[in-house]
Amino acid sequence: MNDIQVFILKSEQHKSKKFPSYTGLEDCFAGSKRQLSDLEICHSVDIINEEELPTKIDAKLVSIFYENSLLANKYFLSVISLSNLYPNFSVLCGDISTDLLGVTDSFFVDKMSRHYKEYSLNKYSNNLVSEISEELENLPPSYNFTINCSSYNSIGGYAPIRTPRGRTVNNRDFVIQAASLGDVIHSESLNTKILLSEEDLSISNICKYFYDLGFLAAINIKSKDAPHYETIWKQFIETPESLDHKVLGRISFDDTIPEKEKSPFAEKFSMVRCSYQCGLFEGLSGIKIL
Repeated sequence: MNDIQVFILKSEQHKSKKFPSYTGLEDCFAGSKRQLSDLEICHSVDIINEEELPTKIDAKLVSIFYENSLLANKYFLSVISLSNLYPNFSVLCGDISTDLLGVTDSFFVDKMSRHYKEYSLNKYSNNLVSEISEELENLPPSYNFTINCSSYNSIGGYAPIRTPRGRTVNNRDFVIQAASLGDVIHSESLNTKILLSEEDLSISNICKYFYDLGFLAAINIKSKDAPHYETIWKQFIETPESLDHKVLGRISFDDTIPEKEKSPFAEKFSMVRCSYQCGLFEGLSGIKIL
């Protein structure tokens, strides 16, 4: 039995790019192999397509990353330490930041690159390690994280979640189920970075990403006991901006956008907001908008 099984989700953009070096951060595949070999623990590191993730794992721990991720050079040492400190853990995670490769002439791309596929814990204290399994809104996405084998196998493995407009790697149901099976531990030592090309940040990709966030927000809402029809009423009839996504809300009231960029930015950002609202509505109602 392996101590750790690492799955790296393939990225076509990653293969064609020469990534810059970052102090304290390592390429996902090479860094995983080096760190685990240095720790002298039994491991396997595989680069696979997302649909190839198995339903059952014969390993103590399972880590899943995007291929274009960078890991702290002591990421797996932290994983081992935290798994020993918190024997009842289900998921180990950290913040996910992003960085745009190269320089872009697009103000919109530069702005959205700071939020695309990112994750940060809404902290109420300065704790370096936090237990967040009861904090639904703070649960991490289902990538760039580590899960114990027991939780992974109990859920029946990991698979992209299907939406009316395709599928998303960020399976919210998987994370919510994992949180019900044990502690979700967030640690700053498990922070990762995702490198993005300008191709990743096309308007269609950004709209699809925020559509998925809307759909996942609907899963959060429907997992609560309160009747979700009340949310539909408040979101789309009574106060249509009140429950907007936190990132979209911040950008909507951003007063740093230069005057010359406001018109083109508003056109594209309106598409992003509509995509989010569409995903939220379809997720809550089960009705696909034609």
